[in-house]
Amino acid sequence: MEATEKALDIKLTQLKMTIGKTNAVIEAGKGESIERQLSTLRSITAEINRMRLEVEAKKIEAKEEMTEIETWNAEIDAQLEKADLEVEKVLKWIEDRKREAQALVQEEQLKFHKTKLEMQAEIQTAPHPQQASTASDMQAKLLKLVITKFDGSFMDWPRF
Repeated sequence: MEATEKALDIKLTQLKMTIGKTNAVIEAGKGESIERQLSTLRSITAEINRMRLEVEAKKIEAKEEMTEIETWNAEIDAQLEKADLEVEKVLKWIEDRKREAQALVQEEQLKFHKTKLEMQAEIQTAPHPQQASTASDMQAKLLKLVITKFDGSFMDWPRF
């Protein structure tokens, strides 16, 4: 039982150290580091919880006082609660970055649609080149072509 309790104490110390690093990791703002911090917090707390249950079972088996076991459990629960708060802090940071990224995407889409609408309005208000040339063509007169008939002689063939 002492070996398991000692391992649990080591894990609790690791948890305290990891909790202490959370603010620095968040301030650095590197996504990969933050994801790793989140993973570390979760794995250590899961391991502590597993070890706690083992030690608790051994304490019950050794017929220790229930009040002592409950006090011991409350201390560990308090440390796990601190870790849970850090996990929430990290998750909030991740969620905030996702919202910011979505806001940027939406802003870019809005800019695109605004530009598209401006271009469509510009196209609708500008005169079409075909319409402008049609008006000038109506005023121009073309020469009449006179085509004479071929009379069938060899001498008239080159002209025809």
